[in-house]
Amino acid sequence: MWGTTREIASALQISERTVKRYTADPTVTIRRAGKFRSLGDVVRAEQEKRRRMKAGGRK
Repeated sequence: MWGTTREIASALQISERTVKRYTADPTVTIRRAGKFRSLGDVVRAEQEKRRRMKAGGRK
């Protein structure tokens, strides 16, 4: 997994309990914003978003 439960939770803005429930298997889907996505997908999406922000919005 990536970092501590708390780090992941804050990075994804989801509860620590949610993270704990899924740390065993990143492919488990989480319901977020009405969509079902795996924890791995959520993490990738967040990283992507962060990269775009760093690039100053042009991408």
